[in-house]
Amino acid sequence: MMCNYSALELQTMELEYLFSTFGAANPYVSLEFNGKTRKGSICVYSKLAEGQKVLLRGPNVNIVLRNTVKLIDEGDYILEYLPPLVLDFTFKNNYPGTGSKPIPLNFSLQSVWLPQSMLRHLVDELMMIGNENPGELILWQFIDFLQDRAIYEVLDSTEKTTSFLNLDLYKFYACNGASLELSLKQCMEILLLNNEDHLDFEFDIKLLDCPVCCETKLGSMFFRFPKCRHDICLRCVRQYFTGMLSDGLLLQKLACLQCGEEVGPAEVRAVLSSKDYATYEELQLKRGLSLMPDIANCPRPGCNAYVILDNPHLGRCPACELAFCPHCLRTYHGTINRCAMWEGPEPEVVDIEAERLRARVKKEEEASRDYLNKNCKNCPNCRASCEKVSGCNKMTCQFCHKHFCWICGELILDQINPYSHFSSGSCANLLWNNTEPGIDIPPIIW
Repeated sequence: MMCNYSALELQTMELEYLFSTFGAANPYVSLEFNGKTRKGSICVYSKLAEGQKVLLRGPNVNIVLRNTVKLIDEGDYILEYLPPLVLDFTFKNNYPGTGSKPIPLNFSLQSVWLPQSMLRHLVDELMMIGNENPGELILWQFIDFLQDRAIYEVLDSTEKTTSFLNLDLYKFYACNGASLELSLKQCMEILLLNNEDHLDFEFDIKLLDCPVCCETKLGSMFFRFPKCRHDICLRCVRQYFTGMLSDGLLLQKLACLQCGEEVGPAEVRAVLSSKDYATYEELQLKRGLSLMPDIANCPRPGCNAYVILDNPHLGRCPACELAFCPHCLRTYHGTINRCAMWEGPEPEVVDIEAERLRARVKKEEEASRDYLNKNCKNCPNCRASCEKVSGCNKMTCQFCHKHFCWICGELILDQINPYSHFSSGSCANLLWNNTEPGIDIPPIIW
């Protein structure tokens, strides 16, 4: 039947079939092709059997997990996804040829975490599939192998009925360490971060019920509180936060609507608009200043400027130049005249511990601001502050779940294979920072 079509027509038919089967929303396979160079790449995630997961064992890493389950007793992690395999291919002029004169597909295989020895083994398996089907369109069968069988080759398992596949990185490195480009810790980070990213994607497309408004919405319309892990729709959280701002925010801080767990400035910034966040910062400043014993508000109506006191008995407003007494909030009366505050009952003794607490809070807030300025960068999508403690330069915002590059600060648009950002351009081969060895994993060409 294929003899009735030219090689170019057969190649076009194969690509059209693959593009129609694996659409843009497919979480397991993404396909790119350049018609001029006749080159393409297929990013394939392994598919575990239904109900099956990977039990990962390895060194401890400093990563804040949003989704991945950690078994406290054993110290193992439960993974649902492993990093993808990338199949780069080139159509030769006469591919696929005929049964008597087959033209094999020119391809290479890449992975961000697998050793070269394992990639060679997988390439051998793919070549066997090609040899068993001479003159046939082979890409579909390659994808089928990489998606459904490759993971069992990697983990040396044929069991599709067990609940867990074991991936012990210590043993894995003992067998394959010589051909691995990553350190044991780097490999652990890659596996955990990839699982986090894929579960974020899964969460975003899932339908959830908001416990506040009881409406059913996509997960991408929810806000996930990082400490308590409660999920509430973004509209309800935003309405609650803006309502708190309208009330002045002086008596209590912003918190989770379900459990009252306090949220930090980074979470607030991810929820509020730029205008409302500016109001939040202003109120936080006002709240902080109210705890400082050497700061007072000018008592003149319509002014209300912040004033640094000259001494405990005198304040001079820099805005309206009013000199006033910070105790009775009247015009400055000197130290001889009796302050109106002392008229009537004896004043309460000043709580020295409270003053010490205010001073400590001020010092801690200043230290927090300095730390954020030195160690954090803003997500280019939601502007939330993100800190890179360790690991690679592919960052994932814990609030909007978008990927971005720590080096250039740009949003990474390829959500299926975000590591492709580090294969070209100004960030090529800079997946790891300057304190760790650079990564440049060459493809295996056959």
